[in-house]
Amino acid sequence: MDWERLGRFAKDRRLELARTQGEVAQLGGLGSLGTIRRIESGKSVKELSLAKLDHGLDWRPGSAARVLAGGYPEDAVDSQPSAPRPPTRVEAAEHVRRLRGDEAADALAQLAEPWFWIEYGRFVADDQP
Repeated sequence: MDWERLGRFAKDRRLELARTQGEVAQLGGLGSLGTIRRIESGKSVKELSLAKLDHGLDWRPGSAARVLAGGYPEDAVDSQPSAPRPPTRVEAAEHVRRLRGDEAADALAQLAEPWFWIEYGRFVADDQP
């Protein structure tokens, strides 16, 4: 289990949602600010806290556990399908880090396509304000 990876993803998602650690803790029912601080600093927490983290970060249930196992979180969504979201900066960095040579250059070029732009160091879709 990669607790540091979960910490990076959790912090990135919290910042993406423009929430404070306290807001995530309160929305998720984590009980204390210390729990979200432990998660974001890469320290282990109880399994029940992972489910609460999912809720506080608007992730589908089981997302935090998937991140720990090397997978990716899923946003909690309505029953209607939505457009695919652009990768978070953590996801993009991990993807490019795994590539080498021409593959890495191609991946970076894809991220520079017109439907992506960078604002304050985050990747966002160009239809967002």
